[in-house]
Amino acid sequence: MKACFIFLTPDKEGPVVDQEMNTLSITMRVCSATSYKNAIEIAKRVVNDGVEVIELCGGFGVHGVSMLKQALPDNILIGVVRFDNHPGLNFVSGDTLF
Repeated sequence: MKACFIFLTPDKEGPVVDQEMNTLSITMRVCSATSYKNAIEIAKRVVNDGVEVIELCGGFGVHGVSMLKQALPDNILIGVVRFDNHPGLNFVSGDTLF
């Protein structure tokens, strides 16, 4: 199975994370995104690379998850880590920031 974890970062500058790890049964890609729009671009790219499962970090609010869901094919599974107020985003939801 190919999966991708996408996390939000408030850092508009600096290194972009796009790393891949492998077990015998799972290839896990980890990518950083600077906004919901950027996350959609990343999600489309990794799906084109064969990813079939996407896990979103707790910074994605309900609106952000919905945006990704609408942007991707129906067969792509989307999971979500849940924080109402994300500690890495100054204790607000990505819905407030993006």
